[in-house]
This record gives sequence, C-alpha cells and structure tokens, in this order.
Amino acid sequence: MQNLDRFAQLFSQEFSGLRAKRTVAQLTQLHRIQASPDLSTAVELMCRAAEAAGLAAVQVHRYPVDGKSFWWTWKKPWFWSPQSAELRLIAPKEEVLARFEDEPCHLGALCAPTPPGGITVEVVDVGRGLTEGDYEGKDVAGKAVLVSGAGWGYRAATKMAALHGAVGVITESIVEMPPARTRENAPEQIAYGRVWVEDDGSSVFCFGISHHQMQRLKKLIAENSEPLKVHAVVETTLGEGEFPVLTGVIEGANKPDEEVLFVAHICHPSPGANDNASGAALILELARAWCRLITEGKLPRPARTIRFLWMPEWYGTIAYLHANPDWPTRLQGVICCDMVGESQQLCGGPLTLERTPDTLPSFLNDLGERLLERLTAGKGSYFSASAADLWKYQVTPYGGGSDNAPFVDRTWGVPAISFGHWPDRFYHSSHDTLEKVDPAEMDKVAWVVFQLAQVLANAGPAEAALLARETLERGLRRLSREANEALWALHQIPSAGDEEDKPYAERMGARIRQALDALDYRLEVEKGAVASVQRLAKDDPQIATLIADYQTELEGKATQLREHLLVTGESLAGDRARQVANTCPELSELEQEAGRLVPVRHWTGPLDTLYYPSEALGWEKTAWLIEHIAQNLSVFVMVGMAALWVDGKRSLLEIARRVALGTGIEVDLQVLLHYFRDLAEIGVVSLQER
Repeated sequence: MQNLDRFAQLFSQEFSGLRAKRTVAQLTQLHRIQASPDLSTAVELMCRAAEAAGLAAVQVHRYPVDGKSFWWTWKKPWFWSPQSAELRLIAPKEEVLARFEDEPCHLGALCAPTPPGGITVEVVDVGRGLTEGDYEGKDVAGKAVLVSGAGWGYRAATKMAALHGAVGVITESIVEMPPARTRENAPEQIAYGRVWVEDDGSSVFCFGISHHQMQRLKKLIAENSEPLKVHAVVETTLGEGEFPVLTGVIEGANKPDEEVLFVAHICHPSPGANDNASGAALILELARAWCRLITEGKLPRPARTIRFLWMPEWYGTIAYLHANPDWPTRLQGVICCDMVGESQQLCGGPLTLERTPDTLPSFLNDLGERLLERLTAGKGSYFSASAADLWKYQVTPYGGGSDNAPFVDRTWGVPAISFGHWPDRFYHSSHDTLEKVDPAEMDKVAWVVFQLAQVLANAGPAEAALLARETLERGLRRLSREANEALWALHQIPSAGDEEDKPYAERMGARIRQALDALDYRLEVEKGAVASVQRLAKDDPQIATLIADYQTELEGKATQLREHLLVTGESLAGDRARQVANTCPELSELEQEAGRLVPVRHWTGPLDTLYYPSEALGWEKTAWLIEHIAQNLSVFVMVGMAALWVDGKRSLLEIARRVALGTGIEVDLQVLLHYFRDLAEIGVVSLQER
C-alpha cells in the first residue's frame, strides 16, 4: 500500500463527479428495462465511452432470452419493447390517468398488449391484492383491480389478479420505508414495478398511478352508485430477443490473470438516475481517470487486472457467470456500485457499505470501513476539534439485494461488497431524477472505491500482513462490544419477576447462555475474516503463521470475555446462574425436528431463492412464501441467508441460529422448515436425517 495516499490524491484531482453526472443525464433518457431496445442503446453508448476512456478488451456479450429457459435456477427474462400506453378514466367522469409517453413508470414493465384499440373494463378495489382474503366476495373476472400498498409484492399482486380472472391492475405500490418514505408523504410518486408473465407470454395490463390518484379513485367508487370504468390501450411486444453485458479491463502488469472487479447494473426505467445510472456512470468515470493517469505516467499500471462490468441487474451477472463459470476463481474481490450518487439531503439516506455475508467474512469489510472513516476525518465541529459533518455513512450487514450477491455464493466464494445509499425517498419511482444526483457524492464514493481497488490490485505479503492486523484489531473491538452489550443487558434483568416467571438465577443464566452463543458466533466470523487475507498471498507460509497467531489472540480474548460474563452473572445471581449458562436448554418439538434435518446442496451457482421454487412447484404451492415476503421483507433475507449457510454439515436448527445471530432477524422455524421442504421436493436440496 506504498504511495496509496499520493495515488488517491492524484486520482481525486482527475476524477470528475460532474463528468459522471453528464453520463447519468444521457442514461436517464432511456427506458432501460432488463431486456429491451433502450437497454441495448444504453450499453452501446457506454461501450463507445469505455473505448474512449482507454479500457482494453472492451466487448459487448449478448445473451439470448426467451422468458422460458434457465441459467441454473434463474429463469431468463422476456425481451420486451414498449411503444405506447394510456389509461383513461371514462366513468363516472373522464380524464387521462396515466400515459407511458409522459411518464414511463406509469406502465408496468413486461405488461402485455391490449387488443387493438384497447379495452374498456370495470374497476374493483381489492386493497393490497396479495391474499385470498383480499378477493373474498369480489367478482373481478374480466375487470381491472385497484391494488393499493402492495410494495415489494407488486409483481405478486399482478399474478393474484390474473388467477382471479382480472385482466388489468391499477396500482400505487411504491416501496414504503417509514419514516423516509410512505405513500402519504410521497403522494405524487409513481412506482416502478414488473408484472408476472406466464410461460405463454400472457399477463394482465398494468398501470402505476400516484397515491393521490388512487385516493381519488377510491373516493369515486365510494361516492358513486355506477361502476368505475377505465379504457386501457397498451402497445407492447413481448417475446424472444437478447440482452447485452459490457466489459472492459485495465490490464495488470505482473499478475494479469488475477482480477479485481467493478460491477454496476445499467438497467431500470427512465429516469432511473441514482438507481442505477449513477453507479454505471461512476465506474465509467473511474475507469477513464485511472487510464489517463496511467497513460500520463502518474500512476503505475496495477499488478492485477481491473475489470469493469455493466449489465442488467442480477440477470446480466448470472448470464455472464453462467457463460464463464471458471472465471470467478481469478477474482480477488468484487466492488459493486449501486445507487451511489444520492444527494443525502434530498434523498434522505447515508452512504452505505454492505459487508460480505458472515458465511464469507473478509478483510475487505474492514478496509472499506477504514477508508470511510478517513473520508470523514479532520472536520471539526463549531465548539471543538471532534468530527462533525452533515455527510454520513453506515456499515451494514449483508442483505444480498444487488450484484454483489451472486459472487459470494459457495460455488465461488468471492468476497464482494456493495456501496449505495439507503433509505432513498425516491427509490424505484418516477422521482428518481437527475437533480437528485450529487457530483460531490460521487467524488467521495470514487475516492473510497479507487483505494479499495488499488489495494486489492497490488497487495502482496507485506500488505496482507497489514490488512490482517487491521482486521484483527477491529475484530477484537467487535468481540469486546458484543460482550459489553451483553453485560449491560445482564444488569437490566429485574431481580423479581411475576409469580409465574422463572427465578432470577434461571433468567440470568439463560441470558448469559445467549450471550455466550453470540460471542462464539462472533469469534467464528472474526477468525474467518483474519484468514481471508491469505487470498492475497496464497503460498506465503509467513502469512499462514501470522493468521494462526492472530486467530489464537482472538480465541484468548473470547475466553477472557466469556469468563467475565459468567463471573458477572454469579455476582448478580449466584452460582446457579453459571450452572444454567453452561447447560444446554431443552428444545421444543419444532427445534428438535430442525436439529435432525441437514440440508445437502444440489444446486449450482447462486440460487434464485424466491422465484425458482414457484416455477418448479407452481404458484399454488409457493404463494405462501411470496405472501410472507410481501408482508415482511426480512423473510426474503432470512431464506437467502439460510441458503448461503447450507454446507451439508449444519442442521436447519444450526443454520437458523446463525441467520438470527448474523442478521438480528427473528427466524421463524416453521417458515424455514416449510421452505426447505419445498426445496427438497424440487431436488434443489436433500434433507438428511441426523
């Protein structure tokens, strides 16, 4: 990491957030749905820019899509071309409600065409439209339904409508994230969403409207005896085609066969400024600045190759991995840039670094956090020299919502982190517009990710040792913080409870046992993070010895903290507290069942945890899961994380506990068992009895 500060300063002088924003402006004019004509136009634009930037081996890979066949467990999208669409209210009054040409988000992506000349239908209100109860007692056959507040369930709501015979959906299902965004405080936003398309290419017509419009329609239904009617005209083409994935490289000088990867998805509807024209533009400008500094002799060529990948989100990454299954073994790490341009004051969320999952702990997390700390250092408050700045960042656990996710799967196990902003008041909506993009924010993000890539591209044994030390020190602090939080919790346990409550010592011991489990889990993750530096110096025995020494130091710290917790419990509640803490609790019948079942993986590549089971088993058998996720998005994170923990050794109970400890999610064992039985039925896993 010699000269890292100087190189970062040179890079900051060359990188231009303003130039990146101009690229964002170009992309926002294109309706970049995952497989569509405008997506191809956007990639062609970026291809020319990548060549002009000085990248080598610039190439557009094209992958056929048909909406039917698969890459591993991932069903290929349809190729979709929207031409025109209008939704007009015709009774009890007449007005235009939505027009694709005015606002592309008005039209649900992948929406099928109406008959020539359009279709006139009655409209029925079905609330969220996600459960059978929403449709109870309502005749929607041949009609359109009002769907209000489906949020993440936008696509599922269109499937439910079709199952009940509806031919159209009118929805205002923005993704709510209180208090930053609710339907009430964003009444004019139009949500971006996709409809469910059957294998024969059929779907309902679907229009998105604002919450303000939805409230007016509901009022019209309530106040008028005659039915509410609309006329819909949709001109789209749905069928086979292809989508592009763009790649280019800065060739490595000494280890060209090893790579560092930048990924940024280029898809999403117009405008889609921050999501994700900002990420696509940022890594393009980063490539241009880096190439120019190399050409001018101000920066040495990196030892390892730097690769840039622009693609439609998830599907493009999956297609590229499917076509190049051995390539990830060359990767040192992946840096994903998704929603990196937000004006924090306008959009409401801090810059977010999403860590690698605990199934794949990495030094990359701590290096990223260190750089973020340095970015905010040195700005004194009004009264003192302590740091104070309106600009904020956060480091969050793995969520798996962007193109970092496919790489961390056990198929390859490549450490991948993601930079973005969350929450965002304008996410997936018509209001994700150019004025929300802040060039200064992109300058900051670029400063961080450039240095991350510099380290990954050039690190050898000396840098690996330094990174191991950094990871150790932060790991020791995390162990101490885990124990300290538990100590505070112990002191909050009331010494007297209800008559039916367990004795004080029993409650104290049970809480200590939870703390010890959490500490053991944290130790496992921290040891893995320290060990991850071996990737940078694969055959160096000194690094292996250093890792072993640091892991021993972590174990010693954990042992010390365990004893401190036990001693504290004894001092507060007596010897019985220690006895309970060291005793395995009785398991419920459900826990015993989960403890007997060990899932064995039979899938290749990252698993489509949500839609593949539905494709293989049918909607009727899997709608329960989509309904759960629509109600609570943490269920999606839960099943995704559980799939990452499947190694053929751990039981479902052990997996559930790790998911809970790693994410803080309260795991519903009943849901998890149901989900894995579904996976077993379709052959994705087998469930072996322990």
